[in-house]
Amino acid sequence: MLTLANNDQLRRQVYRDLFKVHLDTGIIEEIRSSTNGNFVLGSVHFKDEIASMLQRRVVPLKAGRPTNAE
Repeated sequence: MLTLANNDQLRRQVYRDLFKVHLDTGIIEEIRSSTNGNFVLGSVHFKDEIASMLQRRVVPLKAGRPTNAE
């Protein structure tokens, strides 16, 4: 944590400033949903990379019943 600033007082202030940014409600919901569902949060490319590395699904399936393939 010493990289935030050169002295304790300034380091504390810089650390507090990190939390002054208010996140959009949509972003908060996306974070919460990913965390609660144990899914990856990020771009489609990032999710594809993680799924490939883990060899498992990292995003939720669509809700509802699948459509009939005729």
